[in-house]
Amino acid sequence: MKRIAFIVLLLMFAGGISHLAWSQDKPEDSDNGIWIKKYSIKGIDKKFYYTADTVSQLCFSIVRIGTGAGYTQIECSALKKRPEWKNIIVWE
Repeated sequence: MKRIAFIVLLLMFAGGISHLAWSQDKPEDSDNGIWIKKYSIKGIDKKFYYTADTVSQLCFSIVRIGTGAGYTQIECSALKKRPEWKNIIVWE
C-alpha cells in the first residue's frame, strides 16, 4: 500500500500535474486518471490539495509549504461528500 501511495505521489509531481491545480472551480484530470483540486485556506500561506486516483481508487490530501510537501491518504468516501468530487469518485 505504501508503494502505491509513493507511486501516486511521484506521478503527481514528476508528471507535472501540480500546475493544473491553481484555483479552478472543479477538479481537473491529468489525462491519466488522477484528479486534483487546489483549495484556499484563509489566513494560511500554504497550498492545500485533494487528489483522487480513479485507477488505483486512492485519495490523498496534500499540503505544500515552500519547496516541501506532505501527504496523507484519506478515505475516498469522505472526499466524495464534497459536491465537486461526487461524479469523479464513483467506486464508493
